[in-house]
Amino acid sequence: MIHNVTVTGGAGFIGSHMVRYLQVQGCRVTIVDNFRTGRHEFVPSGVTVHEGDILDTNLLLTAFDGADWIVHLAANPDARRGPDRVFFDLEQNARGTATVLDAMRQVGTSRIVYASSASVYGNTTENPVPETYRSVPQASLYGASKLAGEGLVGAYCEANDKKRPSAMTKPERMGLYNHLRSDDGRAKFGAFMAERA
Repeated sequence: MIHNVTVTGGAGFIGSHMVRYLQVQGCRVTIVDNFRTGRHEFVPSGVTVHEGDILDTNLLLTAFDGADWIVHLAANPDARRGPDRVFFDLEQNARGTATVLDAMRQVGTSRIVYASSASVYGNTTENPVPETYRSVPQASLYGASKLAGEGLVGAYCEANDKKRPSAMTKPERMGLYNHLRSDDGRAKFGAFMAERA
């Protein structure tokens, strides 16, 4: 079965690698990206591109129409500027995720892969960090907004149907990128999507 997959942030560094991976798996891929940090030259041929912000519900409704999966990678990548722009991380990461989830609800798409961040753990003293670790308070506005996104995705799946699958990844720096570059990592991600088809 060929999946139709929409990737938010698909023109970014990690997003473009995800898009290429999905293409190799035989998926039809659509990208949503505002190209603030993503690059047109990163976009492989053969994908449909919707240029705009994930806060634009009408754009998302068009891009998500017919999608079997949403891979939500779009976020503000500049965590260092959070203290200078208090609402920016909240808008792009938490509110953006809420907008993605609402658009999914409206078009009837139930499967999401959400890329969180290792920054949700705050300033940890453990390495590697177990998934059960939580640092309170958060060390950055970025980490807090990504943690809020995790909560929103979990609540969306719970509210709409407990059986609806979702995944949350917490890439440590280049972890997701390196994961997609390894044969074992690509196989595991492919198996995850196939199990939930």
